[in-house]
Amino acid sequence: MLRWSAAVIALCSIGIAAAIAQTVPATAAKRLAVVNGEIVTEEQVKGLAAKDLENLELHKLQSDAGFERDQHTIVERSLQSIVEDKLIQAEAKKRGVTPQALISSEIDSKVTPPSNLEINAFYETNKARISVTGDEAMRQIKAYLTEQKRDEVFEAYVETWIRNTRSKPTWNRCSRRWQRRDFLPKDRLRLP
Repeated sequence: MLRWSAAVIALCSIGIAAAIAQTVPATAAKRLAVVNGEIVTEEQVKGLAAKDLENLELHKLQSDAGFERDQHTIVERSLQSIVEDKLIQAEAKKRGVTPQALISSEIDSKVTPPSNLEINAFYETNKARISVTGDEAMRQIKAYLTEQKRDEVFEAYVETWIRNTRSKPTWNRCSRRWQRRDFLPKDRLRLP
């Protein structure tokens, strides 16, 4: 009996509060300012600011998405670097050489320096973005193109080595999410 009366009182209280809320005039809205006797309400301010607040929220969502994308890219690049280092160390150990000796024999020795034609073509294509001139520009372009070629040879070597080994670390390049099969326990690494 007490439970019923408590429930009835609670329902009546809710009903009365709802009725009072509906009968309160709009002037009882939260006042933010009074100018020459005229009240400026929170509703008026929010109404005027709605479009700007919506744009701000959209900007925040875009920034958050960009941050998450950049964070994922950094984690992915770091994982790839660790994987490559471990593969080089394993192959060097298998061959009985140091990792640096392996890199020197399998990668550095296969990098051909860029020709003057390649250097000049790069300069002509990018001269608006190059801030130095003359020999210094050509030296920097040569170093840049050499490093690009070295990266290509390195990536090709790692890909070939991965294809020819039993314990193949693989990743799904379409979704840009790493998948670990034989070489990393699935519960050890969590990517965003």
